[in-house]
Amino acid sequence: MNTDFDYEIVPHGYAHCFNDNCSKASSCLRHWVAQHCTANVPLITILSPACFPATSVGCAYFAPIRKMRVAWGVKNLFGNLPYNKASDVRNQIIAYFGRTHYYRIYRKERFISPEDQQVIARIFANNGIAETPIFDSYSEVYKW
Repeated sequence: MNTDFDYEIVPHGYAHCFNDNCSKASSCLRHWVAQHCTANVPLITILSPACFPATSVGCAYFAPIRKMRVAWGVKNLFGNLPYNKASDVRNQIIAYFGRTHYYRIYRKERFISPEDQQVIARIFANNGIAETPIFDSYSEVYKW
């Protein structure tokens, strides 16, 4: 078990599971989060013990512990493109995300999911840009 888990990253309202008898507990994100609760968060959402299945095979609430590689920021995304091409690509990306979401990504307030990275790569390809988009930075986050 990872002991340097930062409980602050757990989304508000994420369901915790305290079923220690589950055979999948060691690989379940809900159980793992429950084991890392802190006193800083006095109210949490938990799964009702009445909903625990008789066997853990059919648990509808099982969430595997997985991380995904996300990108942060688009400030350097257009640096190697001619101005007109960069402007067209930027406008298409804004049309896809919406202006508010785009600027949250621009300011690194939100990450760019792997699926959205693929959409941006397709926008580049559709505009005749052969190079793969390079974002400002990358990190791994839990797949909630």
